[in-house]
Amino acid sequence: MAWFDDTFGFSRREKRGILVLSVLIVMSIVANAIIYHIRVASPYNFSDYEKEIDKLMETVKSDSVAQPVELYFFDPNLASKEELIALGIPPKVAGNIVNYRNKGGKFRKPADLARMYGLDTELFERLEPFLVFPENEDKNYQSREEARPVYFEFDPNTATADDFKKMGVRNYVASNIVRYREKGGQFRNKTDLLNIYGFDSLCYQKIEPYIKITTQFAATPEKALLELNTATLSDLDALKGIGEAYANRIISYRTKLGGFVNVVQLKEVYGMSDELYQSLTQQVMADPDKVNCINVNTADYKTLISHPYLEKAETTAILSYREMVGKIQHTDELLKQKVLSEDVFRKIKPYLCTE
Repeated sequence: MAWFDDTFGFSRREKRGILVLSVLIVMSIVANAIIYHIRVASPYNFSDYEKEIDKLMETVKSDSVAQPVELYFFDPNLASKEELIALGIPPKVAGNIVNYRNKGGKFRKPADLARMYGLDTELFERLEPFLVFPENEDKNYQSREEARPVYFEFDPNTATADDFKKMGVRNYVASNIVRYREKGGQFRNKTDLLNIYGFDSLCYQKIEPYIKITTQFAATPEKALLELNTATLSDLDALKGIGEAYANRIISYRTKLGGFVNVVQLKEVYGMSDELYQSLTQQVMADPDKVNCINVNTADYKTLISHPYLEKAETTAILSYREMVGKIQHTDELLKQKVLSEDVFRKIKPYLCTE
């Protein structure tokens, strides 16, 4: 310790003070550690928070109650994200399916869909019987002798599935027609056929001259159809089968779309069952002239991507093409120049304009 005394020059009294101070510091550290381990936290009253959490959980539970899913035959290569969700597919998985298609992916057989990330086995097994692949169906159809459609007069309320197939209607569409009738659906007007999932306008144009509705329906008082694009929340709430929750969903989706071009788009509303949709087709109509237009020459990224029919890839493609040409003269350029796929362009076209 001689070097310590020589270096610091402490007196005996100062050394004792340092020793006592060191002991006190050590005791303080030890005591603090002991208190930390044996200290019991004062109880907090979480009752108010628990009540709020219970209310929140009840709300979440009521909102997440599974809506009755009405399955129908569908083509995974064409079904929109909203239609996939309505079939019981989780939104994230539905988004994965749409993104896969937008990148050039194709579903050619059920196993292709089964490999989609997030699609559990139980859900796939429920959907598999309703999967259709028209591309393969067309190949098989062309290999048969009766490849050319045969047209004849028919009543859509009584014609069999085979009758529809003979006229060139796809197998799954014919099956959907029969299923619709079995559940009480009726075709009072020729155009009611267009409300069937998968019944495209081109096929309708070919068979329209042969449609003869001879079925006698019970007389019902004429009632004006509700126009979807001008209907208020209370108007929708008053419809048969529609409650406030569904009315809010319809208006919310209408806002995102910019208006309904046709009644078929109601299928894209979250939770819309096939049964409820078929009921609404008898109560509402859509005026496409009341749809809001997106000017592709002035719209920014946020405006375009906010539309349900446009994903990031399509939005970026439109903006890049506009920057390249300076001004888009006609919306058809987006299809001709392959800016948008035919499927996406067909759905978004009514909402686009150049002026």
